[in-house]
Amino acid sequence: MNTDGIFSSFLDFAEAVGGVCLSVLSKLLHILLALTVRPVLFVLKCIVSLVIRFGKYLSKSISGQLDGEKYFTGRLLRASKNLFGTLFHTPREFPKLLSFYLRKGLKQYKRVFRLALSLFVPAAALTVMIVVISVFANANVALQINAGNEILGYVSGENEYLEARDKAKQRLGLSGENTKNSVDMLPKITFSLALIKINEFTGSDALCDNLIEHSEANIVNACGIYINGEFLCSVKNEADAKRVFNSILEEYDSSDGAIVSFVQNIDYVEGLYPDNSDIMWDSLTLAKTVNSTRSANVYHTVEKGESISYIADKYGLTMSELISMNPEHTYSYALTVGEKLLVSDAKSFLTVKVTKTEVTTETIPFKTVELQSDALYKGSSRTVLKGSNGTDQVTSLVTYIDGKKVSSEELSRITLKEPVDKRVQVGTRAPDENYTVTPSQGGMFIWPAVNATNINSPYGYRWGKLHAGIDIGSSSGTSLGKLVVAAAEGTVIVSGTHSSYGYYVRIDHGNGLQTLYAHCLAGSLMVKSGEKVYAGQPIARVGMTGYATGPHLHFEVRLNGNRVNPSPYLGLR
Repeated sequence: MNTDGIFSSFLDFAEAVGGVCLSVLSKLLHILLALTVRPVLFVLKCIVSLVIRFGKYLSKSISGQLDGEKYFTGRLLRASKNLFGTLFHTPREFPKLLSFYLRKGLKQYKRVFRLALSLFVPAAALTVMIVVISVFANANVALQINAGNEILGYVSGENEYLEARDKAKQRLGLSGENTKNSVDMLPKITFSLALIKINEFTGSDALCDNLIEHSEANIVNACGIYINGEFLCSVKNEADAKRVFNSILEEYDSSDGAIVSFVQNIDYVEGLYPDNSDIMWDSLTLAKTVNSTRSANVYHTVEKGESISYIADKYGLTMSELISMNPEHTYSYALTVGEKLLVSDAKSFLTVKVTKTEVTTETIPFKTVELQSDALYKGSSRTVLKGSNGTDQVTSLVTYIDGKKVSSEELSRITLKEPVDKRVQVGTRAPDENYTVTPSQGGMFIWPAVNATNINSPYGYRWGKLHAGIDIGSSSGTSLGKLVVAAAEGTVIVSGTHSSYGYYVRIDHGNGLQTLYAHCLAGSLMVKSGEKVYAGQPIARVGMTGYATGPHLHFEVRLNGNRVNPSPYLGLR
């Protein structure tokens, strides 16, 4: 028996007929409204007119133009007494006597009956119309589900019946290849249309119970367990089932207001279920199942020519995810053929979610504020206030799934310590006007000392040892405090002090070439290690620190670590 086909065909037929009926009914309603508006107005008008006429009649009755009230009431009482006496003593004579009094009353009180009849008929018609409209307005068309001569319930559409039937098949443990058997096990269903009240519709759970109750299965009242809407099993005691699931959640720390729950939606549904071991589980079987894993770890064996990126792409992972899943391996781009990599973790039957608030501290990095100063030459800078980081206390709502952090939502932030900005003075003063940054002698370096052009001691041996640089001083007056500039573009390697050099700076220009500036004025260093400098940028001032007999600049050139004569680099012979 193909229930789906029959039911669908029946519904298609009902829908087609219903569509035609609704169309016809809609037109009839329009016609009925058109026809009833005037009659209703007419009835209301008649009622108003009759009330007025009845009032006039009463006034005439009171004034004595008709039979007096006492006379009319006395005759009515006597006639009623005779009718009731005849009804109890000689019932056979009652119809004849009633007919006599009606004919006599109609004859003597014709105006009264005519007035009453003209009042009653419109009122009765209006009452009937109101009752009919009220009945049909509160009625709902439903599909009546029948099993033999018994009514199993009422549904509004096919989907509700199919949902109830699928639930019944799940509870019976018959699906897939056994679908035909499960349908045969269920009662044979017939369908019909019915008008019902809104509260008479049958829910899918109740209809499911009715289908199982009329099936051929051996059924009992039990509790069904559904995980994400899928039927798992039934148990005879709902409390035992809840204890099994609660024991899993109790393994997780729920202190400090942590909320522990399952990711899956677990429902306990009371109803009728077949009493067999495949469907009806005890608490031990249930506990063993829900504590198991749905899938085991999956490993990939590395083959020749495979890389980390290739394996990650093959299993839909990123390289970082693949590496984090295999922390015991030391990776390079070339993997070892035959080694096994974990590409999929084992998945538990149930997934536990823990949501809790966590309080952490975060570092707020300080900012660097540059202050322009004409007391410093361009390209030089000086720190006037060291910066310090601040600290924030952050409260977050953190969610863990199976112990892994999956999300974090910031709830509040309190600043425990404000950051202190670093303040740096940046020079804006241009070099002295008499100085030019271009070589005057045709060398590759510019002259390193501003307004100090005299060579006091050349490169070569003196006092029995090598003087590995040139000493630059002033030909007139003193060179103390004269500006020292970078001979070429480069990166500062050293900016500090030395026992012999005193305050000095060493700059790397690339290709193994370096320059050194020694005996600078104490506290005059304008650059620091790692800083990029340009040709002609002020870096210090001429002094006499370290091993020096007077104020001058000791200038060296080093090539691949060897100190060479600086003169050719400055265009000197």
